[in-house]
Amino acid sequence: MQFKVTGDMPAAQTSFESNNGLTVDRKSSEVGLQKARRSSRLTIKTTVVLICGLLMFFGATTAGLVFLVSDAVKRANWQSSQIVRALRNQVTADMYHDTLRGVVYKALYASAVGDKIAAGEAVNEIDEYANAFRAAIAAQADLDLPAEVKSVIAALNEPLNTYISQAASTVALASQGDRSDTRPAIPTFNQAFAALEVTMGKASTAIQEANDRAVQAGASIVSASADASAAVFLLAFLSVAMVWALGGRHLGKPLATLGVAIRRLAEGDLDVVFERRQLIAEMETIAIATDTFRANALAVAKLSKEEKVHMARAADAAGQLAAISKSTAIIEFNMAGEVVAANENFCSALGYHLDEIKGRHHRMFVEPNYASSLEYREFWERLRRGEYQAAEYMRLGRGGREVWIQASYNPIFDLSGKPYKVVKYATDITGRKAAVNMLGAGLAKLAEGDLAARIDTRFIGELEEVRTAFNETVSKFSQILGQLRETSRALKIATSEILSGANDLAERTTKQAAAIEETSTAMEQLSTTVVENAKRADLARGKAKDVSFAAEQGGKVMLEANAAMERITTSSAEISNIIGMIDDIAFQTNLLALNASVEAARAGDAGKGFAVVAVEVRRLAQSAAGASKEVKALIEKSSMEVKGGSKLVSDAAGRLAAMLDGVRENTDLINGIAVASQQQSSAIAEVSTAIRQMDEMTQHNAALVEETNAAIEQTEAQANELDRIVEVFLVEKGGRRQRPQEVRRAAA
Repeated sequence: MQFKVTGDMPAAQTSFESNNGLTVDRKSSEVGLQKARRSSRLTIKTTVVLICGLLMFFGATTAGLVFLVSDAVKRANWQSSQIVRALRNQVTADMYHDTLRGVVYKALYASAVGDKIAAGEAVNEIDEYANAFRAAIAAQADLDLPAEVKSVIAALNEPLNTYISQAASTVALASQGDRSDTRPAIPTFNQAFAALEVTMGKASTAIQEANDRAVQAGASIVSASADASAAVFLLAFLSVAMVWALGGRHLGKPLATLGVAIRRLAEGDLDVVFERRQLIAEMETIAIATDTFRANALAVAKLSKEEKVHMARAADAAGQLAAISKSTAIIEFNMAGEVVAANENFCSALGYHLDEIKGRHHRMFVEPNYASSLEYREFWERLRRGEYQAAEYMRLGRGGREVWIQASYNPIFDLSGKPYKVVKYATDITGRKAAVNMLGAGLAKLAEGDLAARIDTRFIGELEEVRTAFNETVSKFSQILGQLRETSRALKIATSEILSGANDLAERTTKQAAAIEETSTAMEQLSTTVVENAKRADLARGKAKDVSFAAEQGGKVMLEANAAMERITTSSAEISNIIGMIDDIAFQTNLLALNASVEAARAGDAGKGFAVVAVEVRRLAQSAAGASKEVKALIEKSSMEVKGGSKLVSDAAGRLAAMLDGVRENTDLINGIAVASQQQSSAIAEVSTAIRQMDEMTQHNAALVEETNAAIEQTEAQANELDRIVEVFLVEKGGRRQRPQEVRRAAA
């Protein structure tokens, strides 16, 4: 029997011939190998490209998620800051709204009490507060607010101008001091105030609703950020899982399956079936060659004993030739573990020449500790027992260099079924192993939030694209998170400043509410005092009327007394005239008595009796004359007294008339005071009502400020939550690996 091997394997046709003409044609093997090369199944290169694609997809998805979240956070922060500014401007405008009304009532009160200084101050204040009011409303137009809020704010202009115009005109009238001109302007001013109050309320409601929507949007963004982080972690996990799955399914598991089939074939099981559906192209080549070897072994089994010996040797040689390829390293050991042969692929992978390793023990390729271990001895004992071994192994090349291989140790049996050598089929996976390990370590760090992780060692072949994509993805992710952190810090700073300003505004609003409450109390006391004064003025007016009536009656009596004194003066004059006549008569009687005495003396004795009568008559005449003189003197004195009394009565009547005019003037003044007190009481009642309304609006403003503070605090809490989410990541800044809190301290 003759045994011949012709051609090269697997490039040329190989045949086995026997002396009886039996030939095993290897053309079918060559055709199978060519089909394997043209197969559309996965190759190692395709597997690597898929892994790269998965990692690039993960990087792109992560970058997209982070970009979307960052953009949403920026937009939410901007919208929130605009709405908070709008709230602050609206609160300020609302305060000026009430302040203008306070200035108007201050002017009215100053006009009522005649305080020209306060009225002048009100004229200056109305211009100042009106300009500030307009500025607060105008500031709203520059903000980036929703369209519905802008439309409501734009509707404020017309009632605002009307309100400021009415306030200015009312204050101007009040400063002129004419109360009668200001009273008709008050209802018009109150109507303008109420109209603006309704529009201001609508604006406040619209801004508050926009703020509520912004707060809800911020909460949704924080939730979306958490979901995005979870999605990133899930994608990282899935990427690692899929990388290991692809490596295990298309590299590890196929090698193990192929190794089991070869071991069964080595044990003499010629019925083994090579399942090539799950093998990548390179391994399928080995499977086809081994399948050809099985077919040849079946043919040899039909030969005679002597032919079987020769065919076994030929099959051994042909099997090894078929298994040799550029992607496979092969080495043979005897059962003692010594190197018998090795192909160029194996020598190149370990860095040796064949003459350097031939005849040396397998332990030269393993670590000394492992070579002297029980595990290593058991490894070779299992091989000597014919047990197949396949796994990933770490071996030492020239100079102690670590080389990772995916290998199977296959005991080869002789015709008696005893193993007589071990053939190892191996693939150098050092680069892939190192790349997968470094990539797995990088993904693990990324899953832990370490965004400073980079892979600086270059990968082999197509895996370099994976490394580049990984580093770019992590760098982009780190950059986006850095921007997100900067945005979050800016949001916290802005929120803190706004919260501080809102707290100051709340404190000022509280003080204003306390001041308005004190003013309201003072106005109520003043109103009570004015009401009491009005009542006293009414009583005084009644008393003044009584006094005026009594003074008029006294004037009438004094006039009658003056007339009576004049009549007495006239009677006294008449009596004085009568006394004069009596005095004249007494004087004439005295002359007649004197003449009678002269005549009686002439008559002598005849006239003595007549002389006596004449003397008596003369004496009586002299007595009458003396009495008339005394009466005349008394009457003249009485007349003088009557004249003095009449003058006094006339003076008293004049003074009483002047007092009556004064009483009448006092009555008119008291009537004016009473009317003014009633008007003042009405004005103070209106001012008290206005102050109560101001107090209510101030309380409303205080409540609005509290709500604003709560919204700002909620925004700050959401910013803190966002910081907490990004704090799990470790970033690289200035060549140092830092946590976010360290970055913030460095920035501070």
